[in-house]
Amino acid sequence: MILEGPKREVIAIEVKRSSSPKVTKGFHLASEDIKATKKFVIYSGQDRFQLTDDTEVISLNTFLSELDKEDVITVESCAQSSMSYARLMRAIKIVFNGFE
Repeated sequence: MILEGPKREVIAIEVKRSSSPKVTKGFHLASEDIKATKKFVIYSGQDRFQLTDDTEVISLNTFLSELDKEDVITVESCAQSSMSYARLMRAIKIVFNGFE
């Protein structure tokens, strides 16, 4: 998944159902192609840690809190991409159906 923030941040997101996530070479290559400024792996665990120098592993709840806190995704930026904020949050939560 790719999100664009209001300050032209490009956020690459890999979603893993595993409690011990690993990312593929494809994730790193795609992140390079889109010139991602931040990379996250959202997973089913609760801990937050660095997977690599530029990739952070984070829980869904913490990730959603970070989006709200940092205003990475705003109603305005979603409107520009024709997706509502609520719809975006539902889409992310659907991936994690049954986790919490």
